[in-house]
Amino acid sequence: MSKEDRKDARRTAFLDAGIAVIAESGIADTKVRDVCRRAELTERYFYESFDNLDTFAKAVIEAVAMQVAGRLFVKAVGIDEAQARLRAVAKELVTILDEDPRVGRILFIEPERAGGALAKLRQQMLYGTTWLMTMWLENPESNDMAVATLPMVTQFMNGGSDAVGPLMGDITTIAMAGAAAEVLMAWVDDRLDMSAEELVDYLLSFLDEAVAWRRKITAADRS
Repeated sequence: MSKEDRKDARRTAFLDAGIAVIAESGIADTKVRDVCRRAELTERYFYESFDNLDTFAKAVIEAVAMQVAGRLFVKAVGIDEAQARLRAVAKELVTILDEDPRVGRILFIEPERAGGALAKLRQQMLYGTTWLMTMWLENPESNDMAVATLPMVTQFMNGGSDAVGPLMGDITTIAMAGAAAEVLMAWVDDRLDMSAEELVDYLLSFLDEAVAWRRKITAADRS
């Protein structure tokens, strides 16, 4: 391995260790020494890749988010009918959370508890996801995944933690994103006695009703 390859491998090891440590201890109680112990690397190498724990926690969250986004993207590609596509994506998300509860803690729970830039990053991920889901419902023929996801991905890659406004620019996105996140958090925390399939049914029904309500309000404002 080249020097850069070894450095990238160490960074990956730290990120993997961070997923485990943050899920177990929470961001507030995560220590560099605990991450290093889990990664079986020294602190010298930690600071080779990360300036401090804040940048490390952000990198862990972004890494998990990109892994999840990749799985959802693959699931959506090739499904032409909007409702079927949305159901497949929602089911895949719930499956991911069911397979590894750490994902839910890292994406939904810990950033909110940490506050600051991490809470803003969480907001942007939620707004972007909700925008994509409602876009599919409002525009069933929108099958170009690259075009559909470009605004969300661009905003995320250009510093999503500072871009706190919802991509759709309206209160409905904020309401839907917040409500869906609370439901998912409650399910991850075992506060909801629902199967994965029941959770998917509920989320899709909620989104359908919210979009229908917004259409009704928009039509009333235009009349």
